[in-house]
Amino acid sequence: MASALKHSSWKDLLEKLEARLFLWTHRALNMASRIVLIKAILHSMPLYIFSLLAVPKWVLKEIKNLQRNFLWGSSGPNRKWALVKRENVCLPKKVGGIRLRDPEHSNKVMGAKIWWRWLAYPNTPWASLWTEKYASNNPIEYRICMSEVSTGSVVWNSAIQHRDLIQKNIFWEIKSGNKAIFWEDSSQQLPHIKDIFHNLPLPVQGINQSAKVNQFWNPSPTQKYRKWKEANQILMEGGYELTQHSLSLELKKWQIPIAEGPDILIWGYEERGTFTTREEYKIIIKEQIIKDTLWDKLWNSSNWLKVSTFLWLLYHNKILTWDNLRKIIFSGPSISLNSKQEEESTIHLMQTCQIGWKLWEKVSFRCQKYG
Repeated sequence: MASALKHSSWKDLLEKLEARLFLWTHRALNMASRIVLIKAILHSMPLYIFSLLAVPKWVLKEIKNLQRNFLWGSSGPNRKWALVKRENVCLPKKVGGIRLRDPEHSNKVMGAKIWWRWLAYPNTPWASLWTEKYASNNPIEYRICMSEVSTGSVVWNSAIQHRDLIQKNIFWEIKSGNKAIFWEDSSQQLPHIKDIFHNLPLPVQGINQSAKVNQFWNPSPTQKYRKWKEANQILMEGGYELTQHSLSLELKKWQIPIAEGPDILIWGYEERGTFTTREEYKIIIKEQIIKDTLWDKLWNSSNWLKVSTFLWLLYHNKILTWDNLRKIIFSGPSISLNSKQEEESTIHLMQTCQIGWKLWEKVSFRCQKYG
C-alpha cells in the first residue's frame, strides 16, 4: 500500500485480469458470452482495490482496453473494430446500452462509498480514527461539507478525491433541526438554500453562516408542519427585497413535519435513503429512467441473449453489412449476394430482400410456436 502509485504495484492486477481472459480468448464465444464474462471478471475483480485506492489513469486505460478488445473479439495482433461507441456501450439497457461499467466510474463509486461509510457509521473504530486524525473531532454537520482537507493514507486520499459524489447528493431528514446547518446543508432532498442566492445580492452583515435549521422556525405545537420565520427576520438587517422574496419562495418548499429526535443523514433520491452503488452509477451517467417498451422487449429474460445482442447491434445499424464495411475501411462493390442487384445494407437485409424476409418469417413462426 505504501507504493500504491508505482507502476509495479498495479502490474499484478493487470496480469491477473489478462490471464483470466486469456483462458477464454481462443474459444469460439459469441458476443453475448463475452458480455457475461466481462461483467463477471473485469467488473468484479478490481472492485476491492478500487475501494481502497485512487487508481492511476494509465491503469484505468489499460482495463478499458481489456474490456474493449475482449468485447469485440480482438486477441493479440488480431485487432477488430469497436462497432458501437463506448459511451453507448456503457449505458444501462433501459436507455439503449448493454450496461458495461466504465472502470473510471467504478473507482469513483467505490471511493465515494468509503466516504459515505465514514459519515454514516462514525462509531466504528476506523471511522473514529479518521474523525480524530483528519477532522479534529468536529461533529457530523461540519464533516459532511468539508472542503479543505489534508492528505493522509492512500485510502483517505482516495475517499477525499471522490467525496464530491457524496456531498452533492447528501441530505438531512429534519426532525428537531439540531444538526443541519441552514445555509450550508441540503434537506428534504431539496437544493442548498445558498444556491438560490448564486446570482442575488446576499448581505454579509447579520448572517450567521453556521446557524442550525431550528433557529429559523417559530414554535408551533398545534400545527402539522414547522412554521418558518419571516425572510426579513432570517436575513436580519441589510436584506435586499429581491433576496428576501426568493428566500420566502424557497422556504415554502421546505415542508418540515413536526417530529422529535435528532436529524437523520440520508443519501440519494430513493426511499431507502442510504448509499447504493447502483443509484450512484445512475447519477454519474445522468441516466434518464424512461420506460421504453422497445428495450424491455429486446432484453426480455425469455429471449436468448445472443438474439438480443444481435438486435441491439441492428438497432444501432452496426451489423457488418457491406455498406457498413465500406464506411470503415473496405473498398469495392457492395452488392447483395442474394439479390445480385441491390446494395447490401441493413434495410435491404432485414426488409427488402426477398430471401431474407422469408428467413425472418420462418424464424418468427418458430419462436411463436416454441416460445
